[in-house]
Amino acid sequence: MAFYLYKRVPQNGEEYFERVKKVKLAGYNSIYNLWKKNNKPINKGWHISANDLIKELTKDKGDENSYRVIIDFDPNSTWRIGLIEIRDIYVYTIGDSKEGKVWVKWSPIMMRLKDVYYEEFTSAVPKEQLEDRKKAFNVIRTNNDDIFEFVYLQGDDNGWNWGRVGQVNATFIHKEARSYFKNFFCV
Repeated sequence: MAFYLYKRVPQNGEEYFERVKKVKLAGYNSIYNLWKKNNKPINKGWHISANDLIKELTKDKGDENSYRVIIDFDPNSTWRIGLIEIRDIYVYTIGDSKEGKVWVKWSPIMMRLKDVYYEEFTSAVPKEQLEDRKKAFNVIRTNNDDIFEFVYLQGDDNGWNWGRVGQVNATFIHKEARSYFKNFFCV
C-alpha cells in the first residue's frame, strides 16, 4: 500500500483530486505524532479523524474540505487501479508506563475507508500510463459503503513501523481492543 495526499479541486460540480505528495503514516511520522498530541494513550483506544490526519500532513495549512488522504492499495499492479480514502483511523495502543517512561509494544489499527476510484483492465497496462491516471482523476465511487481494514504498527522496538507486509500479517484483537473497535461498526 502507498499513501498519498491529494488536493480536492472543484471541477464542473464533480469531485476531482490531484496528487500532491506521497506521505508516511507509520514510523516516527503522522500516527506517532498524533499519538503524542493525544497525550500518549496506553492500553486504551484513541481516534484520528481524516481532518486530524490532513492537518498533521499539511502542518495545519489544510483540512478535509481541501484535501484527502488516499491509499493506493495495489501500487504495483498493471491490471487495475484501486484508490481508497481514509475517513477514520481507530488505534488501540498497547504498552507499559513505568517511572514516567512510556513503552509501546504495538498498536492494532482499524481504518474506516471509502472507495474513490477503482478500474480493472482486461490486459496489462504500462505502469507509466497507470501512474498518469492516478496523478489526477474524477472520483468514481463503485461502492458507497464503509470499508474496514485492520493493520498494526509495531512498537518502540521496531520504530512504529507497519507489521510485516507480504507475509501473514493478521492482527490478533484481544478483548479490550475488540471492545473499543466494536463501537465503530454499523449494522
